[in-house]
Amino acid sequence: HASAEKIVSSESLGKVGSAVFAGVAIDALHYLGMMAVNYYPSIKMLSQSSTGIDRFVLAISTATAGLSILLLASVGSYFGQRLSAKIANAEALRESEERYQKLFDFAPDAYFAIAADGTLKSVNNYAAEYLGYDKDELIGQPALVTIYEGDRDWMQEWMASIFREKITSSEVELRKVRKNGSVLWVRERNQLVIDNEGEAIELHAICRDITERKQAEEELLQTAFHDALTGLPNRALFLNRLEQAIQHAKRYPKYLFAVLF
Repeated sequence: HASAEKIVSSESLGKVGSAVFAGVAIDALHYLGMMAVNYYPSIKMLSQSSTGIDRFVLAISTATAGLSILLLASVGSYFGQRLSAKIANAEALRESEERYQKLFDFAPDAYFAIAADGTLKSVNNYAAEYLGYDKDELIGQPALVTIYEGDRDWMQEWMASIFREKITSSEVELRKVRKNGSVLWVRERNQLVIDNEGEAIELHAICRDITERKQAEEELLQTAFHDALTGLPNRALFLNRLEQAIQHAKRYPKYLFAVLF
């Protein structure tokens, strides 16, 4: 990730500088110690000297200090690398979430997240604006508030069956209603979210406007089943309804119908 590489690169330069500084400091301590003890050829001779500070102790202390600094630098470098990686990952995750949120909000489809109790957990900007609402007006409201009144009963049962039977994916065409009362047709694709314990927790719905297509279909049906001059039902509509009645009678033996000429 570009931002992650930038962060790691800047942190790496800082660590290199710190390592050079620590190296110079350790080298200076080494030569300072050598000067202090005048480089006696053996520890025995060093320990026999009685003038000034005990240079044997000074030499050991200098070596111990150098090793301690080196150890601390190593530990600091290790934790610095881990911290840099965490910062880079957090930054990359934040940017990824921002990109996803923008895609979610401004995608040319309406997105809804519906809780198991039927309330809206989230909507994208497009959905809210297309229906004439602010996002805050919809979140927490029953999902049925956006559905045309004539479709609410079967839609409520349909959503309940999705959660009850744990239907993972489904598709339906229905009517939604805007805040101003105007009606539109949508095709809704649904994905049920199930947690690790197998419980259905929310339903994700993606809706696309198909109003123009539905209007075109209604015009075609009107033309096919009605007389162009009078607008009255024609023979094709009669045969269509007759076929529906026959099929219904086959499924339900008690259903009766008659044809009058």
